[in-house]
Amino acid sequence: HPPARTAPPRMSNQPAAPSLAEGINHCLALLRAGQPAAMEAAADRLAQAFPAAAAAWQMLGVARLVAGEAARAVEPLERASRLAPQDAGVWDNLGAAHNALRRFDRAAACYDTSLGLDPRDPKVLSNAAANAGDAGRDADAHAYAARALALDPALAHAHLALGNAAAR
Repeated sequence: HPPARTAPPRMSNQPAAPSLAEGINHCLALLRAGQPAAMEAAADRLAQAFPAAAAAWQMLGVARLVAGEAARAVEPLERASRLAPQDAGVWDNLGAAHNALRRFDRAAACYDTSLGLDPRDPKVLSNAAANAGDAGRDADAHAYAARALALDPALAHAHLALGNAAAR
């Protein structure tokens, strides 16, 4: 008997779904281009396509944070923190969302977690300094900013936090 014939593969007019890495890179390109609404839409699609990927949820939270939607950023960033509790960047971004909402104690806890995972990240130290200053803890703000500047003397955000702490 001749071999059974199989139907030719079906060709779709739809492009293949992007990989997680491609989706993240696309979101970052939109961030660099200053397109937070497009970034949020792309990140939302990414989070739906990869619901177990912390990076997808973090991207959605960052998109909302950049768009000035800190309250809407918290949930996806909390989800990312549950999926990747060892990711210092997730905790830093969640801290930024809480700080923007003036939830200073929650933000400080997030920055502490981030610094526990990566104690030498000058950007997190700078964010912790700004949070401490916003909360009226000027000695802590000074200490965090000084640590940040020891690691990256050109970090403008740390200079600002240090100056604000000194001015109060």
